Amino acid sequence: IGIDLGIRHPAVLSNNKFFSGKKLRHIRFQQFKKRFKQKKLKNKEHRQITHINHQISKQIVNIALKEKTNLALENLTGIRERLLKQKNTSLTFLSHWAYKQLIDFIVYKASLAGIKVDFVDPSGTSITCSKCGYKDEKNRINQSTFRCKSCGFELNADLNASRNIALLSMRKSIPTGHALSERAEGTAPCG
Repeated sequence: IGIDLGIRHPAVLSNNKFFSGKKLRHIRFQQFKKRFKQKKLKNKEHRQITHINHQISKQIVNIALKEKTNLALENLTGIRERLLKQKNTSLTFLSHWAYKQLIDFIVYKASLAGIKVDFVDPSGTSITCSKCGYKDEKNRINQSTFRCKSCGFELNADLNASRNIALLSMRKSIPTGHALSERAEGTAPCG
């Protein structure tokens, strides 16, 4: 199961499962507005976010157990620094999202359950068609819509990215030259 981490949806699984981030965005917005002035409020919000991350990670691991499959995550090393370099208030706000905590919870709970977690390079996963492998920045119409310029395939952008993450993970275990391996690389013909 590929997992795409994001803001609108903290996690989107390649099996069509979406986790809502509405409550997390509300908590973070309130925290951002207060600018961490009240320590008591900061601790309460931290506990709430930790609780939500525990719930999401537990559900993800339970889905993997039920489907008897492994998990694939984006290797998001350095994402906070990349967001902060853009010097945009909204991106600075978003950089406070606890990606690492959610990833750590997923990895920890998966290891206890005997589920393998694979990390893949996320570059290109949001602009590559999970159906035909065509890669183009114009495929990503907006934040939530993906439409392939080659084959016309349309899907939620985060769901498309999670499917690409799953494909990249599977490709690691499939010998070179196999059709699935080529499709994950974006070299297979469309169709």
